Amino acid sequence: MSGIAQLDDLALRPDGRGLSLELDAGDAFALMGRGGSGKSLLLQTILGQSKPGRGSAKVSESWIQAAPEDLPRRGTPLSLVRDFAKRNDSDRTVTVLNMLGLTEHRDLQLSKLTSSQMIAASLVGPLLGAQPLVVIDGELDLLDPHTLDSVMRLIDEDRESGRAFLVSTNRPDVAERLGHLIVMKAREASFAGSLRELLEKTQPVELTIECDDSSTVHTMVEPFSVSVKASKGQVVVTAHDGQALAARLLTQGYGNIKTIVWREPTLAEALIGLI
Repeated sequence: MSGIAQLDDLALRPDGRGLSLELDAGDAFALMGRGGSGKSLLLQTILGQSKPGRGSAKVSESWIQAAPEDLPRRGTPLSLVRDFAKRNDSDRTVTVLNMLGLTEHRDLQLSKLTSSQMIAASLVGPLLGAQPLVVIDGELDLLDPHTLDSVMRLIDEDRESGRAFLVSTNRPDVAERLGHLIVMKAREASFAGSLRELLEKTQPVELTIECDDSSTVHTMVEPFSVSVKASKGQVVVTAHDGQALAARLLTQGYGNIKTIVWREPTLAEALIGLI
């Protein structure tokens, strides 16, 4: 088997939709969905901690998971560094502590940290370890914006060095940074693929067309559109193949087009229809 992990028709329920994909070095998937949709259960099943309803999951490399509940309460951020720093990279150690906001608290007992600092401390191991696969189940959602941005930059660096990530999150901005998604609904995957594939599959593009003759443009675009709204000097169109439609308008000279403003759907908008 090639790659770090391979899912073959994996389903959490015997009658559920199967999920097949391969996680290679440098890949990262965000697991998204409502509470109880199966995000954590899917992670547990991939890691062999829960039995699948159907299919199989194989992880061929070692892995590490952020686990705040398993941190030694009498330990310190500095003791965690000593436990997990496998790379013999002092610069990386300093960088991780700084970006997690733990440098000033490195000698403070973990039980005395704030809840957000405890979450940051749970990421010391995953960000300092050498395991090819890193699993994060919701912890990123509990970080403050500054620390989250710092952690995402560390994840980007780790991906460049070949580590792979599976991250359960409710934050669209995190999913956008990772680039690939598995969307869970009712304990099955309703989508798995890239952000671009999700947007193209689920939501039409909105085009705002400024023109001299809105009636001519309206007539031309209507057969290719989901909806068309025309007013004096402007036509607002939603269409799944917006790029081809915009090109047709510009090259064929319908209605003396002045400008076309393109608005793609957001990830949050696309997710609403899937979860």
